[in-house]
Amino acid sequence: MLDIEYYKHKYFIFDKPCIYKKGDKEFTLYPISLEDSEDFLDASKVISIDKNSLPSVDIIQMSYLKFICAVLVRERKNIENFATILKLSLHMYDPKIGIDVNNKYVIFDEEADISITEKEFEDIRRLILYQNILSFDDSYIDPDLKKAIDETNELRSKDIDFPDIERKMAIITSHCGIRKSEQQKMTYRAHTMLWNEVCADIEFSTSRSIALFSGEKIEHWIYKKKKDKMDDYIISGEKFADKLGANFQDLENNAKVVNVNSYEQKFNKMEEVL
Repeated sequence: MLDIEYYKHKYFIFDKPCIYKKGDKEFTLYPISLEDSEDFLDASKVISIDKNSLPSVDIIQMSYLKFICAVLVRERKNIENFATILKLSLHMYDPKIGIDVNNKYVIFDEEADISITEKEFEDIRRLILYQNILSFDDSYIDPDLKKAIDETNELRSKDIDFPDIERKMAIITSHCGIRKSEQQKMTYRAHTMLWNEVCADIEFSTSRSIALFSGEKIEHWIYKKKKDKMDDYIISGEKFADKLGANFQDLENNAKVVNVNSYEQKFNKMEEVL
């Protein structure tokens, strides 16, 4: 079982290359620089597909490396993306695909003296994503709930023109005074963290005065309350009623009355027909 928290506290948060050991082999996973982040993010699609949600038993049963080598390589763009990931994260500049003695796929680079088996790639793929993408989370979510979350995110981001990296750097310079040249030396992970904190600071500063005037309580942008990752998508009946300024018990009783009346109406109509 891969202990992501261990790697996070030992390597990720300090922007250090991540050392992954498997048996007598050792792999170094390099953090992505801000300057390479555009290429990385575009290429990362090839290692972040939720293949287990695809409608194919054969694909679900495949290892992820086999999925890439046997399925995704049919499209040239996927080959280029995979090569980009290997180059940026593992410094494999001449990767090749082969079959080992167990008839399993393996990727290797003779000059870099690196070979990765199907089993090793399962962990390496996840480490690369967790190392560089702050929001990445591959923990299991019920498929129906995941679909609802994706639809919610799509709705929330509708018509929003998100700033690109150039504008983000300009906003950070304007707010913090950190020059563009200094930001360009940062890792993508560190820069994402900085951007998130700048946004939270600006939002808190602009809304705090309004909240103080109206008497509304707002969460401090530094000392945040602990919450589950589903809290932004799922709300209890009590909280929903509170937002409406109603009593949850009243809403529940009303719902029961509506349901009963609905069934009575359907029954009466059936009697009329008979």
